[in-house]
Amino acid sequence: MPEHWFFLSYARADGDYLTKFFTDVAHQVRSKEESLSVLEPSDIGFMDRASTEPGDDWNPALLGALQRAQILVCVLSRGYLASEYCGKELEIFRGRVAAYTAQLPEGKRPRLIMPVFWHPRARLGRLPDVLARIQYDHTDYGERYLEKGLFVLAKQSRHRDDYHQFLDAFTWKLVDAVREHPLPPVTGGPSLSETVNAFRTPGEQAQDQRQAGPTSIRFVFVAGRQHEIGQVRDQVDAYGQANGRDWRPFFPEVATSVGALSSGAVSAEDLFPEDLSIGPDIVRRIREAETENSIVLLMVDPWSVRLRPYREFLESYDEASFVNSGVIVLWNPSDEATVRQETALRTALNQAISRTCVMNGHVRDSVRSADQLRKELVLAVHEIRRRMAARGSVFQNARSGESYQLPQIAGPGGES
Repeated sequence: MPEHWFFLSYARADGDYLTKFFTDVAHQVRSKEESLSVLEPSDIGFMDRASTEPGDDWNPALLGALQRAQILVCVLSRGYLASEYCGKELEIFRGRVAAYTAQLPEGKRPRLIMPVFWHPRARLGRLPDVLARIQYDHTDYGERYLEKGLFVLAKQSRHRDDYHQFLDAFTWKLVDAVREHPLPPVTGGPSLSETVNAFRTPGEQAQDQRQAGPTSIRFVFVAGRQHEIGQVRDQVDAYGQANGRDWRPFFPEVATSVGALSSGAVSAEDLFPEDLSIGPDIVRRIREAETENSIVLLMVDPWSVRLRPYREFLESYDEASFVNSGVIVLWNPSDEATVRQETALRTALNQAISRTCVMNGHVRDSVRSADQLRKELVLAVHEIRRRMAARGSVFQNARSGESYQLPQIAGPGGES
């Protein structure tokens, strides 16, 4: 059985009577599920009573409960909807629900996020899109609940019957949802600062990120592993067994891997380096990085372009046209086979990324030493930052409502 059947997500400012509500829900769930009969309320549900200050990371107990609880109970109030922290709790949990739902037959939508109105719905104004999209029927909870909100029902003794009507209906829905859709636990995940606020739209988040500037760089190492690269060349000592970041592009003169060289080169740029592995969703992930205002650099081994998976990735990348990325091609002047085959290798590369090659500043295709790599990588970062800043200005100007004179077309049908 799950460690916690529900996680209570609430604004600390709404604390009065929330502990009573939490305890009452836990008791009701216990009465409806025989396997919980010997457990305490704190074992059935999770209610965080610690405060988290800006800059702190997730409380380990809270994060663990978010990653293992079966139901998220969102206590909707003005304070809740204004809380960035509550928005991040919701983001973590809805990510779990989305991953689980993707494995279900089409049309199945488990109700594992259960909002309740602490204050009357009419007093909350427009709900964030992420909550407004949740199809959840509150009519079973009684007219008094809809009219006055749960806080009044819990506080005023004259509404005791209405409160218990709500509790009974609500906890039956909770128990039924857990029985029908046991939500798998997860581990790991982003830090508190990296978690987005689910109450803000993607456009608002992207605008914030564009104004803040990029804080991370993601490397895609387009280099085959030893057992792959052996299909296209004889010497494979420079290549790794496990992944592309272990490729040593200037071996044997320099024994350092491309992963270490790349990470070291950006250390002074205040960018946190991460790897993106090549897979079926790699182009989508680069697009997500663009939305998140993260730089992406492809570190390319010319020989690996002859391998079908890597060539097809480069062709897909070439069609996508990203603002946030660039390509660096590494050549080893100490490798006789590379020197001998350079013309053919370069032709294959240019065919794979033909569009990208004609875009100014997107490809640095003649890096031949570790020192040159460090310099070119920093220059690439500065160029991508410039493009991203320019894009941010376009977005900002569009939002500001400024008008622009449209360009005049010269030639047939236009002014000359």
